[in-house]
Parts: sequence; C-alpha cells; structure tokens
Amino acid sequence: RLSLVGSEMCIRDRMNSSQFSYKPGFTGLVQINLERIQNDQTRDNYELHYLKNQSLFLDIEIILQAFRKHVK
Repeated sequence: RLSLVGSEMCIRDRMNSSQFSYKPGFTGLVQINLERIQNDQTRDNYELHYLKNQSLFLDIEIILQAFRKHVK
C-alpha cells in the first residue's frame, strides 16, 4: 500500500479535506519541499503538479532530490 514516491504518509487533518488522492510514499514533491509550503494552497499545487506530470523521470528526480537533502 506504500510507494517510494507518493503523497504524504501522515496527512494530519487533510485526510478528508484533500481533493487529491494517490498512494502514500516515503518521499514526494510535498515532502521534499516542506520548508517552502506555508499554506494548503501551496501544498495542493505541489500535489497537482505531481499528478499532472507523473512519470518515471519525475520520480527519479524526486528520489535524487530527497537523497541529496538527507545526505547534507
């Protein structure tokens, strides 16, 4: 039920309010950009961008960014 790249694993109060639904993952656009997200609209924009542009190459890019972020 988990994916390597996907939505947040723990979506606090947004579980019922989020308009997007896709498999949770260990990393994703929202997770690697948490410091930039200041409101639900920004979070939704990242989710929508991922859903519209989902591809193997985008997933690889997200994985590499997550790896670089955690290696620092």
